[in-house]
Amino acid sequence: MEIIAPDNASASFSDTTTFLPEKCQYFRPVYLEERFWLVTVLGTSVALISVIENLFLFFMLVRKRNHHKSHCLYLLLLAFFDVFMGAAYIPLMSFSLLLDYLESVFLLRAWYAYMVPLITISHIAMTSSSFLILAASFERFCITCWASQVKIVNKSRKWIAAGAIILGFVTKLTMAGEFEIIFNEECFGTMTEYTLRLSELAMDYYYNLLWRLGFRNVVTVLLPFFLLLIMNIKIVSVLRSNLQLQMIKVNDVQRKKKVRAATRTLLMIVFTYLLANVLNVVLTFWEYINMEALMNDYVAFYTFGVDTVSILTILAGALRLPIYVCCMPQLRKEFVAFLKQKLSADICRSADQKPDPNSFFYTGPTILRISEMLMRLPRFSQNSTSTTTTTMSCTDSDDDSSEDSSSCSKSLNDGSTETPNTSQRLLCHQDEIIIFKSA
Repeated sequence: MEIIAPDNASASFSDTTTFLPEKCQYFRPVYLEERFWLVTVLGTSVALISVIENLFLFFMLVRKRNHHKSHCLYLLLLAFFDVFMGAAYIPLMSFSLLLDYLESVFLLRAWYAYMVPLITISHIAMTSSSFLILAASFERFCITCWASQVKIVNKSRKWIAAGAIILGFVTKLTMAGEFEIIFNEECFGTMTEYTLRLSELAMDYYYNLLWRLGFRNVVTVLLPFFLLLIMNIKIVSVLRSNLQLQMIKVNDVQRKKKVRAATRTLLMIVFTYLLANVLNVVLTFWEYINMEALMNDYVAFYTFGVDTVSILTILAGALRLPIYVCCMPQLRKEFVAFLKQKLSADICRSADQKPDPNSFFYTGPTILRISEMLMRLPRFSQNSTSTTTTTMSCTDSDDDSSEDSSSCSKSLNDGSTETPNTSQRLLCHQDEIIIFKSA
């Protein structure tokens, strides 16, 4: 027996130490320090980047209808599921290490409250993404190597995408019933308050052998991996041979550039998928061959291998936006145009808006407010009179902000300096610079 002080005070526990059953002893997981930095620190950073990038990618693709009717539909859905995977990684993986690292009973209870539904959703998203990548590669395979099926594939694109998502749901939805959370009343207030184990369904011999280890691992892990590998190798081979035959009269430099661009796009897609799944495939085969050796003789490899597989899956999602930007000129132009439009709109909006009474110049130091008042007085200087007039006209033109915005953009495009609104904005900015420098 060991004396354990509970983390939380409760009615069933006094403030003094209490004798607890032996099964309530808490042992910190092996390699906790190393896994904390790998999963909670590095993994969380990668997950946040993936969520931000894929949110941007999703809203960029969903805003245009023509993307819904092209191959970009797969990219749109991939971004959607990548957001779910990145967002689920933090509460599932990062918090599971954080609660052990801090030995927090509060985080422990929270984690067990959402663990089962969230892990089910994350695996559905992960599997659906794999099938969507497979569907997109199959469409590219038909375009390159099986031209007679291109029309059928294009017309059925939405149904194929829906089938990939449904297959992800069917294969992973049963995970919700494969876990059992046990509440240990005698260990209340300690890190052993809950125990997680496989349910009776998951321990059933035929369910475990035929469904979990047989059908699900083969269909969701091994089959997409090898099909994607084979199809992309074939696509690269056909592209190389076709370009060599069709570009006999083309300059060697141009031919090499086109071959290099097409090859780089396909190889990068294959590489990210292989990077995220090759270790998973190795571990899956090893689990089939000798699970006991992994659990007993290669504990470190198995532990860090599982953590690395999760991080690489999120990393693959974070790398998709850079790949599209580098390898898809049309999307790259849309992204650049969208960012330029947003930046231009923000600049014109900031120039047209009225001064906020709660802004820095109204709540700042007294020296700044006095300087502003002096600059608005007519007798401060002759130049300040015109400045004051233009400043007031600039700041009071909120009702005509739309017209000012158009005038602003027009004057910038035409290179004209005679537009009144443009000169007013420039004088406004000069006033602010003078006030700021006077501090």
